[in-house]
Amino acid sequence: LGDGVRHLTARAARPVTALVLGKSEVRELMRRDREANRAIRRAYRDRLQALFIAISPLLAALDPGLVQRLLAATKPVGLMAQRVVIEQGGESPGLFFVLLGRLEVSKEVRGKRSVLGYLEDGDCFGHRPLIEARAGEHTIRSCGFVQLLLLPAAECGSFLQEEHLRGLLAEQLEAR
Repeated sequence: LGDGVRHLTARAARPVTALVLGKSEVRELMRRDREANRAIRRAYRDRLQALFIAISPLLAALDPGLVQRLLAATKPVGLMAQRVVIEQGGESPGLFFVLLGRLEVSKEVRGKRSVLGYLEDGDCFGHRPLIEARAGEHTIRSCGFVQLLLLPAAECGSFLQEEHLRGLLAEQLEAR
């Protein structure tokens, strides 16, 4: 997933022939062949989405058709440590789903930063400013490498019209 850690081990159920390409060979192939680039990116995105479906209590509560439409509109975002995703008082670029990693939620009052909590695998954030139409109240910053899925703000409107999804997001806000 880009963080250098093995997240999956696969065992063949029957004998298979496997082709193993190193990272540099894959990058070269993607650079040279536009169609291969698209196919590899699509496979990577599908893998991230499958991972998120498996770990997200929010998506488990939704209709599978809505989940597929929602995920089709997302894009993967990878961030290194200490990157600000949403700044306190700033606009949210959309609804984020945490696939991998940890993010710090903090608030600055009179020049002093206080850590309020953390977001981890399966959590989502960025929807409060979109639902309530106001600036974000917290800063969200990556603690280490994080892999996110972003549903851009422009795409969020139609999904936030879905009462069940809107209700689940509101429940999540109240729980925090």
